[in-house]
Amino acid sequence: MKRLISFLSCLLLLASIPFCAFAEDEPERLVIAMINYETGAQNFSIEEAFFKAHPNATIEYRIYSSEQFNGVLVNGQCDFDLAVATYSVERAMLERGYIQTLDTIGLMEYPEQLIDLSHLLMVDGKLIGIPLWEVQSCYFWDAGLARKAGISYPASAGYWTWEDFAELCRQLPKDTDGDGEPDVYLMYGTMLADCPYLQNVNPDMILNYLPLHADDMDTFFTEYFDLFREIFTSDALLAFDRSETKKHVLISYGSGLNPIDRAGTLMPIPVFSADEDYQMGGVSSLVLMQNAPHAELAADFLHAALSDEALSLFSGDETRLMAKKAPTKRVTNQQTLKPVFSDVNGIKTAYVTAGRRYFTSIYSAGGYSKAQAFREKLFESTFPGKSDFHGAVWSYLQEWYLGHISDAELQESVTYLVEMALEE
Repeated sequence: MKRLISFLSCLLLLASIPFCAFAEDEPERLVIAMINYETGAQNFSIEEAFFKAHPNATIEYRIYSSEQFNGVLVNGQCDFDLAVATYSVERAMLERGYIQTLDTIGLMEYPEQLIDLSHLLMVDGKLIGIPLWEVQSCYFWDAGLARKAGISYPASAGYWTWEDFAELCRQLPKDTDGDGEPDVYLMYGTMLADCPYLQNVNPDMILNYLPLHADDMDTFFTEYFDLFREIFTSDALLAFDRSETKKHVLISYGSGLNPIDRAGTLMPIPVFSADEDYQMGGVSSLVLMQNAPHAELAADFLHAALSDEALSLFSGDETRLMAKKAPTKRVTNQQTLKPVFSDVNGIKTAYVTAGRRYFTSIYSAGGYSKAQAFREKLFESTFPGKSDFHGAVWSYLQEWYLGHISDAELQESVTYLVEMALEE
């Protein structure tokens, strides 16, 4: 009888222990939604920082169409924790109560280590998202070649000016191998539209000024024009020739322009003054959903995005530059680490875990054409209805370069184009 009583007591004791004590802990899972494009899943540097605290977690990326995403929100079927959203979508989600401000996870102010977009992302004194990237042009700096040539990195303060750019032009080209011929240049020159043999020109300074300060062309021609003339025709520019293997450039428009075994550091485009708000383009951000199922993981991912580790690592050839200080480390061998998506119940889905990666080569020499295409979009948005504005500016620059029109005539012509475009 005593044995029976003891046996029954053990059964009662076991029954009182929660079943979950015997079950395995549920795997940590963070779900991030994106709209239309896979680029929102290219967060290798953030993931590396996040996985250090959560080595067993799985990040699930989902790509929704605009219609699917809107339907999920409207019907209250949102089961994801974070979303990658453009600024207009982000503001609409905030106004409708779909996302929460980040003071709820201890981020009370705009992060000081990031490029200042507080005028966009601080709403009523509260941070509404962590910027992932801006669509903007950036340069790649060949740090190894610069050391060889004895040239210092000019943007260590987080920015550099066109005067700094001109100073680099004055130091180059250089002969570093002692054969009597220059082998290190600053950049590849650009071809003018109708004169492909005129390759050693650099129009970046005026092309960047136009969409930023279209309402003040006088300042460009009175304060910056002499500097522009020097930069535009500098001997530091190298004619682009793929067959040339003995001459190299310190700065390129895309990582693919460097030899495949040479690392490059992302650097910002020069500014016109140190206090200038020089960022151009649209920003995409990580936002925290109002009822995130895995809120703690989501908060840790957002904090990881601001960590020194995440901000110091750069991978891929996307022109993403959100930290004030350019990244110091880069994924080598020109490889970017991108998740592989497959269809799961009609939604393109990818899973990322620590230590498991799919490598995709991104070696490309298309950086400059991408930058030019973006500038054209800027002109179209800044000068609505004037899609031929870019070509017209190029034509006048070419005529000026060839000596067919004077400085004053160039100023008059470009100013007239701008005024007409702004009136439309």
